[in-house]
Amino acid sequence: MCNTWLRLVPVFVVSILSVAEVALAQASASAPVAAAEEARFDAAGYVAWFRANRGGIGGQTFRDWFSTPRLSLGIGCYWTEHLKTEVEFAITGQGRLVSFEELESEPDVSRYLYRDHTYRVSTLSLVQAWQFRRNAWVHPFLGAGIDVDWERRTVETSLQVSDNRTEPVFTVVTLPRETRTEVIPRAVAVAGLKAYLTRNAFLRTDVRASFRESVDQVAWRFGIGLDF
Repeated sequence: MCNTWLRLVPVFVVSILSVAEVALAQASASAPVAAAEEARFDAAGYVAWFRANRGGIGGQTFRDWFSTPRLSLGIGCYWTEHLKTEVEFAITGQGRLVSFEELESEPDVSRYLYRDHTYRVSTLSLVQAWQFRRNAWVHPFLGAGIDVDWERRTVETSLQVSDNRTEPVFTVVTLPRETRTEVIPRAVAVAGLKAYLTRNAFLRTDVRASFRESVDQVAWRFGIGLDF
């Protein structure tokens, strides 16, 4: 699924670049009236490439970051033509990490615990953004705020035993599945572009970085929306 998403990323990039080219070509035409002058709100839907670091899960891991698609819907309120508050709800696909741990055992016997960690993250975001430029077809913006994540983790564990004391014997024992949900607040920073297709319809792309002690979640988003 992630490989399919990665193949789609160039399509979205080309689309955004095409819109920017059209926007520049329209610069000689009448610019759109700033959203704050005619409309106080905008709404958009997004698809994103989401990466998260979950390296502190115990044992040894083959990698610390997982990748998965992310979908979100958001609404924004303009207080001025530059200052805007955004609220968004997002869900991710399934991300996966594998960890293993060697257990103490007698000579010629090896015991390992293998854990398959599966993640799904739902996020409610509140961001205060500053949109640059006025009456333009393309607006850069910066923002900061808070993400509240509901993270569901499922762990499937197997005990693998290799006994070579007489004849080689390999045994796998499946242990009970564990599922837990945590609520985790994170600070978030956003930077991106809003490019108008018409006076009200727009495309938007941005990068979001969420962090506690350090950056542990990143999303590269592409969306389409409407001022109203």
